[in-house]
Amino acid sequence: MTDLLNRNTAAGIGSFGANVSGTYNAAFGTSALASNTTGNFNTAMGAGALISNGVGVLNTASGNDALMSNTLGNFNTAVGGRALRAVQTGSGNSAVGYGSLFVNTGQGNTAVGFTALVRNASGSNNIALGFEAGSFTGGSNNIAIGHSGLVADNATIRIGTPGTHLATFLAGLSGTTIAGSPVYVNSEGQLGTGPAQPSATFRYAVFDTFDVTANAPMSGDDASQFGGIPPSSWGGTGQPYLMSSDKEVLRTLFNKKGWARSNAMIVSEQCSSPSGSNRRVALVLFRIRNTTGAPITWIPNFRVTAYGGWGDWVGMAMNGVEVWNNQGQTILPNAPSNGATLSVPAGRVSTVILNSVTSSPTQVGGIYYRGLVLAFTGQTLNLPAGLEYVDDLDTATGGWEQ
Repeated sequence: MTDLLNRNTAAGIGSFGANVSGTYNAAFGTSALASNTTGNFNTAMGAGALISNGVGVLNTASGNDALMSNTLGNFNTAVGGRALRAVQTGSGNSAVGYGSLFVNTGQGNTAVGFTALVRNASGSNNIALGFEAGSFTGGSNNIAIGHSGLVADNATIRIGTPGTHLATFLAGLSGTTIAGSPVYVNSEGQLGTGPAQPSATFRYAVFDTFDVTANAPMSGDDASQFGGIPPSSWGGTGQPYLMSSDKEVLRTLFNKKGWARSNAMIVSEQCSSPSGSNRRVALVLFRIRNTTGAPITWIPNFRVTAYGGWGDWVGMAMNGVEVWNNQGQTILPNAPSNGATLSVPAGRVSTVILNSVTSSPTQVGGIYYRGLVLAFTGQTLNLPAGLEYVDDLDTATGGWEQ
């Protein structure tokens, strides 16, 4: 039957039998579009295809009983026997494959594959691709590719089947650098990020000052590599308050990061000392912001070492000003902790630096050993209210004033 007036075409027993004013429809097969009255631009191919459609528009059904329950839904596409069989009022669904979206009454779903999303009853905006893909998926906003899904799934992406797909290759990842959080994979293949990595509490550096094999200071005695102080001066006249304020010089030396909450053991080691010219030096740098409008007192407790017999000085400085030193005295590795009182300036970021050098030599079996300790104790890295650590040395500019 061809309806030239309304541009409809029908072929098959009972097809398009109820039409009143629907236009541009095509029905091929027994009872295809049998109930259509005013719906337009529909195509039904197969027995029972779009059999219940009354006013729905722009639907396409190809296959036995495809879209057979649709009455008011629009913009649906069903290709395959019993595809989208149950949808009545949902719109914007696409189902390709026998039984795909078989019982679904939702909208905006896409299912491609034999019985894809076959059990999803009322979910919307799901995507399933593959043989039986998403066949157990419930809920909405899921993506199932090569995976049958789970009934409890909602807003979940599943790609591949455990035990079947054993390797994953993704183009465009290798060699591409981005900022972000580390990605972890659990035993079930779920991806996610771990707890946020806290900002570093401090930066530190450990180095020797003298090359005994060459009988010369390390690195040509280049001050720019050692915080603005030649390595030959560290432990003697070199102290934190004499360091360069140039942030580029500081980040050249302080390229290691440390994390701590209350206390920190930064260095605790013993080294042989074949030459009295060599010292091992440890330094730690803090960047601390005072978020208030008034100075705040911070009293850190720390352990350091030094050998007064060789004129070693160690000290602490804040913003290039000395706040504590050892008075040239020997401090052994097992000595009690020291303390310094700092008045951290208001409304800015301050730089605090502390150093330690190897202690007095002890001879054991003809070899001299020296100990080096740099640590913070007494829970004093718990900053007072109004102070906070800032890990900005990589980008900071200016001198001690900021």
